[in-house]
Amino acid sequence: MTDRAVADIVYTYTGKMTGIRRYSEKLITALERTGTHVRPHRIRKIETSIGGKPAGGLISQKFFSLFIRTTSPVIHSLSPDVIMKKTNVATIHDLIPFYHKETFMKTRRERLGYSIMFSRLNELTIIVHTNFIKTQLIEQGIDGNMIEVAGASIQDFFRPSARPSPYPSDGRRHLVTVGDFNPRKRFDVIYRAVNQLDGVDLYHIGPVNSWVQRYRELREIAQRGGKIHLLGALSDSQLVDYISHADLFVYATVEEGAGYPPAEALACGTKVLVNRIPVFLEQFGDDVFYCDLEVDSFTGGIADSLNKEVDRGKLLRAASRFSADAEAARVAAVYAKVGASLKS
Repeated sequence: MTDRAVADIVYTYTGKMTGIRRYSEKLITALERTGTHVRPHRIRKIETSIGGKPAGGLISQKFFSLFIRTTSPVIHSLSPDVIMKKTNVATIHDLIPFYHKETFMKTRRERLGYSIMFSRLNELTIIVHTNFIKTQLIEQGIDGNMIEVAGASIQDFFRPSARPSPYPSDGRRHLVTVGDFNPRKRFDVIYRAVNQLDGVDLYHIGPVNSWVQRYRELREIAQRGGKIHLLGALSDSQLVDYISHADLFVYATVEEGAGYPPAEALACGTKVLVNRIPVFLEQFGDDVFYCDLEVDSFTGGIADSLNKEVDRGKLLRAASRFSADAEAARVAAVYAKVGASLKS
């Protein structure tokens, strides 16, 4: 029997779970479940820390991509760092490096790496998660007719937990946040805000990955007040338990391509406080609380959010918009469109 795949899918693979790996595996599973057969190819990413920042990932992926053999008409690279010569569809998650060069393009090596990753965008059909990222790509000179908005989705295991709460019965209010220590995730703002509040503890779930220097800086802030607990990476079930039983999910970021962590919190029935950025406004509307990316604003926002009652059913209905099957259907439609153009 011939293995007739609609598309070959190429994605980054690391031993530890990352946002890109989670997105990739979720999409592949949803495509297969909804009847679109694809052939996945994992490209290993080997990364180390140089000067407290990740290095080596792009080189390792370029090397391992040399061994990929594709046979489908559609070659979909699920992030810009694995775009190959044969790629004709690529998912772009965000353009943060280009809009925040002072953080992500400081060195010649960093500028070269990003220029290599994004050099072929004008030749490809591009999939993005939000209209905001589409607008940013158009600002960078990409033809809007070549950009498809597929939306964002979350995995099915994000749902209210019926297991016991992992938090201590200490009479305090328990906040939770998630993510590695990438500097665009402004945990420093959240940490400092929590240190100004009484009766509140913050639990931070996420790996260090290669952001060693940033982790050390944040750990120092965390140790000052004794209210911030760095839990590291946890299992999926533990993650769901902490989010489901939290009094509030908090998330601060310079920018995002898609708001996965807040959407996952909504799916667990937990109210959410985020800073006001275009992507969050587009995705969540009035289903979450907003504040500015400043310590005092988060301090006030946390206090206000904790005191507000929210209908859990409303949060779960909001989360239902982030359907993996719906996203897979939109991606499959892109494959059909690209496949038809190759035949014409």
